[in-house]
Amino acid sequence: MPTSIETPSVAIEEIRSAINARDRDRLTERIDLKSFIDLGYDDAIDQLALNCDRFHQKYPDDLLFKFGATALRVYNAMFRSVHIGLITRVIQSYFEEKFDSPPPFSSDPIGCCSHHFDRLVGAIRSEIVEEERDDVTVELRAELIGTLRIRLETALVDGRRRVIKIANADELVEPIVDIAERVWPREWDRGIQL
Repeated sequence: MPTSIETPSVAIEEIRSAINARDRDRLTERIDLKSFIDLGYDDAIDQLALNCDRFHQKYPDDLLFKFGATALRVYNAMFRSVHIGLITRVIQSYFEEKFDSPPPFSSDPIGCCSHHFDRLVGAIRSEIVEEERDDVTVELRAELIGTLRIRLETALVDGRRRVIKIANADELVEPIVDIAERVWPREWDRGIQL
């Protein structure tokens, strides 16, 4: 039975185990995915907008940054439910399906993304590198992403330690944009019906 002395590391280890075992029920004992995705999306959009001019200079062909922070915010407000729906469906597919090879993005964008997410999960090495009170920092390493340090805010909920949100979105958005700009095929942006 959980106790109030659970540390953030306990939650992280159970989340890691649940993801590797594709056990969504165990995962949701430690993280409210809907809330986590909602908070993460909004924090990421704030950081994208705050740094829009710099990203436009760095990636002048990316339409997301071309028209400025206000347009970026309006666009993401209009399509927030579509974007969050896509993220949610990819996560759901990861837990429900396993593909031997990726289906074509044009015919099954969710399955294709889920397959690549599965490959990324298999390639990532993670290590808890810092823990203080309710925060824990996890270092993720893989060839595709390099090294990312994600600080997670946790809280005790009914005696169980749960992950609430990413606490360092301001540090993560730029390296994640750089990864996306390097690996996201431009044809995926054209004419795909989700």
